[in-house]
Amino acid sequence: MVNNIDLCVQVLEAVQTLSEASDYVMDLCRNGGGGFESYTSQMRVMLSALEEPLNVLAEEEPALTAQLFKENAEYSLERICKLYKNDRNRAAEKIEFELYPIICELYVDIYFYGVIYPDKEKILDYFKSDMPKLCPLPYAEQSEKNGEYKYELSIVVPAYNHLDTTIQCLNSLLQNIPEGLKFELILFNHGSSDGTQEYFESLYPTKQIDFKNNVKTLSVLGRVIEGKYFLFVSNDVIITSRSIENLLTCIKSDEKIGMAASVAPNISNLQSIPAEYQGIEELNNFAEKNNISDPFRWEQRVRLTPPVCIFSSINLYAYSFLGYGYIYQERGVAFGDDSSTMLLRRNGYRNLLCKDSYVHHFGSVTINDDIAKSKAKSDVYTIGRFDYRRIFGIDPWGTGYCYCYALMQALDPCNVDHTDILGINCGMGENSLHIRELLKQNVKNTNVTLYNVTDDNTFAPDLKSFSDRFERMDSLDDINRVFEGQLFDYIVIEDDFKKRPSPMNYLETLYARLKPGGKLAVCIRSKLTGLDIVKMEKEFCRKFGAKRIDGNDGTDWMVIEKNH
Repeated sequence: MVNNIDLCVQVLEAVQTLSEASDYVMDLCRNGGGGFESYTSQMRVMLSALEEPLNVLAEEEPALTAQLFKENAEYSLERICKLYKNDRNRAAEKIEFELYPIICELYVDIYFYGVIYPDKEKILDYFKSDMPKLCPLPYAEQSEKNGEYKYELSIVVPAYNHLDTTIQCLNSLLQNIPEGLKFELILFNHGSSDGTQEYFESLYPTKQIDFKNNVKTLSVLGRVIEGKYFLFVSNDVIITSRSIENLLTCIKSDEKIGMAASVAPNISNLQSIPAEYQGIEELNNFAEKNNISDPFRWEQRVRLTPPVCIFSSINLYAYSFLGYGYIYQERGVAFGDDSSTMLLRRNGYRNLLCKDSYVHHFGSVTINDDIAKSKAKSDVYTIGRFDYRRIFGIDPWGTGYCYCYALMQALDPCNVDHTDILGINCGMGENSLHIRELLKQNVKNTNVTLYNVTDDNTFAPDLKSFSDRFERMDSLDDINRVFEGQLFDYIVIEDDFKKRPSPMNYLETLYARLKPGGKLAVCIRSKLTGLDIVKMEKEFCRKFGAKRIDGNDGTDWMVIEKNH
């Protein structure tokens, strides 16, 4: 928390002056006129003068990264001055797409952590009022007004060292861009010291952003995108045939798709599919067979952790994935994907995992280096998780953030007729949602109604976003009042049985609301003491023939099937 607000305001005024100066210098590069050397010299002095006050502010609020942004601005300015001598157009582009965005993000960092943070009410007001003005999407917004985009697709590849991996990634990317696609390639060198910058330059990308320091956020990208759609490609993936094409097909199919992501190995959140291959040739053979566009394989998910994803460039919620706009500690390396997919789903968009778009993922080599630069990995996630929960009011790893694979295997959804699914206090709702998605994938059954009910306001926006029918109730003790009279093929309970007057009677009532052949899944993760669980299991087995399922993800389940 910054106490010296007066100093903070003075620094913000200086950064605003730098922003205006960079705009003026860009105009000099493009239109000629004297004063370039004089203005850039003054900018050097102003940037240098920021060092001491920024250090003072950073001592008061360690979350500030403004010092690093300042050094990146100095680095950018020096390169621009060299370019100006031989190529003024390139110098102007470097100002427009690198220096100016860096200065803008410097301002945002100081403003947020100096004036707003950590006051929660101020943070929420910032998201509502200040953020749209301070974090615009200038080119996307203008293109929307004009009705025409310069490019159909902006492809972004960030890299922080690991040059060998980056070369493999870009070679595969350039070989698999759909023919005839109008695109821009944006390469982001995030403080590399292994020749990445020079390699990027050899490719002559549409835009190249070079940072001296890794600031652990890609937030500047929101200010430079000119394509209608934004494709993010981590530098530790290998792109395959039709993987990009199929993502484009998906995102274009419905404007309410917020984000679409490829499946890949070596990734969390159960975003892989069975795949066996050794080497590039076998990978390409597998992808050739797998990557056939199929909407039935577009799986709606509560959250995504994508090494490759696509979204509409006008959708500000999606940019939280890059640390743009929605700010919290460690946003660039921890829970950025959670915040973007949470914001998307809570604002009426769907997050889709495209199983018809397979890429190979080596395993987060860059982001692990980002984390290692500052602190232990566990500390990064602890800090990020705490700050995320405090700001957004939801635990990113809370109930229902990912489905239980073992449970889905046990339920084996394969109904071909109309199917009704009920989720009770399923948190973010991934388990109840996934039953619906499996019916679509396994037997092409879309004749499904998904019901969700909760007595927890925290998760109401999440469940409402994808449920066909949703209710928020003050009490679920009288479960017969929930969607009264409706019977279900599947009921999933992730409830706290300690607060029910009679857990057994409660479950017996739910059992009675199953259709013949219906299945009841009861989560018993840390809900009762060990003795209570043993007693309940015995009673369940005696009455209903319940089967225990070890979820291997911190959850245990009891599954009951109603006899015909």
